[in-house]
Amino acid sequence: MLTDNEFEQLLILEQELGITRMDLMRQRLLVNTGKVLVNAKKLLDLLDASGNTLGQIREKLNVLMQKISDSNEAGLLQEQTMIVFNSLLSEYIIAQRSTDKLIRQIIRLMMR
Repeated sequence: MLTDNEFEQLLILEQELGITRMDLMRQRLLVNTGKVLVNAKKLLDLLDASGNTLGQIREKLNVLMQKISDSNEAGLLQEQTMIVFNSLLSEYIIAQRSTDKLIRQIIRLMMR
C-alpha cells in the first residue's frame, strides 16, 4: 500500500513522464528491472543550465583575455586583473569537468 506522499509522487511521475501508473509499474517491475526512469525534460533543463553557465564563464574569460592583452601591450597589466582571470579560469575548469562527468554518467546509464 502506498502512503499519501508516495501516491502523490506516483501521480507526478505519471504526468511528467506521460505514461500511466500501470505502464510505469510494468516498466519498473517486469521489463527493465535494472534501468532507471529519467525525466528527460528535467535532465535537458539541467544540461542546458550547465551549458549556459559555461558559456557565461567563457564569455567573461574572453573579455578578460582581451583586457590582459591590451594592458600588457601598453605596459599597464595589473595584478588584480590576473587574479580575477585565474579565478574565472578555475571556475570554468571545475564547471567543465563537472559537465563532462555528468555526460559520461548519463551515457553509461543509457547503455545499460
